[in-house]
Amino acid sequence: LSIGGFTIPVPWFQSVDSIASVLAVPLLFVIWKWQASRKGEPNELQKIGTGAWIATASHLLLLAGIFLAGDGLVHPVWPILCGLGMGIGFMYLMPTLLGLVSRGAPARFNSTMMGMIYISVFVANLVVGWLGGIYESMSPTEYWLMHAAIAAAGGVLILLFGKKLNAILSYKTI
Repeated sequence: LSIGGFTIPVPWFQSVDSIASVLAVPLLFVIWKWQASRKGEPNELQKIGTGAWIATASHLLLLAGIFLAGDGLVHPVWPILCGLGMGIGFMYLMPTLLGLVSRGAPARFNSTMMGMIYISVFVANLVVGWLGGIYESMSPTEYWLMHAAIAAAGGVLILLFGKKLNAILSYKTI
């Protein structure tokens, strides 16, 4: 937890993804605007899938740090890079999902559907807490590989069903 004699407080690691989310917004707007000007901006489901793949890559970066450390301590740059990636991946997913649902849900169910998104975040955080509780029963490699696999499952689902879902979403509202 030290870099050059400075000990990084553990809560700082937990805040990396949040600050990355905030800082990523202008960058993502520039990227998406640039893509749109070239008729290449991804649709909502592609952005959500991209978020899943970024989360997968972020956990694989952490695994690379574990691998490179061998029996030694993992350098703090690896969890920082993981947190940065997770924050950026979150910004591909959450605002896109909120926009998709707010535009697509029938007016009388719009608030309910938006609430369901936040309930899903609540449930996801409960699962994350439960997964944190099993950390000590697994090796760090197994634990973070499991996280990468969970994120990859979302990306794979978008690859498998994204085209069909996009056709449904562009045909009618949710």
